[in-house]
Amino acid sequence: MKILHIISTLSPRNGGPTKVCEEIASYQTKYGHKVTICTTNRDNPYPIKLNVQQNIPIVQDGITKIFFAAYSPLLFSLSMLIWLKKNIAYYDIIHIHGLYRFPTTFAAMLSRMVNKPFIIRPHGSLDPFLYKQSKNNLLIKRVYEKLFDVPNLNKASAIHYTTEEEKELVSFLKLRSPSFVLPNGIDWKKFEKLPSKGNFRSKISINGSVPLLLFLGRIDFKKGLDLLIPAFVKVTKVIPDIRLAIVGPDNDGYLKEIKKLVHQYNLEKIIYFGGHFSEDEVKEAYVDSNLFV
Repeated sequence: MKILHIISTLSPRNGGPTKVCEEIASYQTKYGHKVTICTTNRDNPYPIKLNVQQNIPIVQDGITKIFFAAYSPLLFSLSMLIWLKKNIAYYDIIHIHGLYRFPTTFAAMLSRMVNKPFIIRPHGSLDPFLYKQSKNNLLIKRVYEKLFDVPNLNKASAIHYTTEEEKELVSFLKLRSPSFVLPNGIDWKKFEKLPSKGNFRSKISINGSVPLLLFLGRIDFKKGLDLLIPAFVKVTKVIPDIRLAIVGPDNDGYLKEIKKLVHQYNLEKIIYFGGHFSEDEVKEAYVDSNLFV
């Protein structure tokens, strides 16, 4: 099959959606499919841009990736629009990752126009809590949904949910398209050989006997860090020597808000912050932690 993935950004700072998209594409390639990922040059937070070649197919590990210049928070891209109109009919199926941005919205609309099967993966963005949130204007978000994303969801060949809970939480929208639940996979081969204990603790100057909690993920308002910090305060009253490592890329400047919270509770000396980690550094953090939050 010829498969086209559409995602608004492949920035590593985008966290799970980037990793999931690339790993799905990787395995599809291994099984003999011809796979292309169409995305933008947007990094995180906007308007930082990835240092990538634009409008030129780049083949990495058998996957063709094409990055297009994008503008405004909605990531409008004229070059992507032209490319999709010219090439989308070439593919057998379109897999769309995410909502609320021009690349994903336009790809779904165009798939409908040329009668191509397409799957939408919301990546949790339709959770009722997030559904009622907007970084800019909630009214504009509602209008955008009504005009574009909800019609696309209702006309999708299928909606891809990661868990049964995600599917149930979306039921309030009464979407008409068929759906399926397929959890994120884990490539166990990457964990067959683990790093030695102590590497991560050495980097953050914590000895081996101190209890260590680990949060690993994007530093984003929807991740619950505003709940974790006051909860951690309660834990310190029971286990005074406990430490917390918060590891992950800053999303839209939210790290500043969390550091304010940490300062408010006077926790600067017992909470460690780390930026975007390599795959090996992530494994070191897992190996050295007592509990994953």
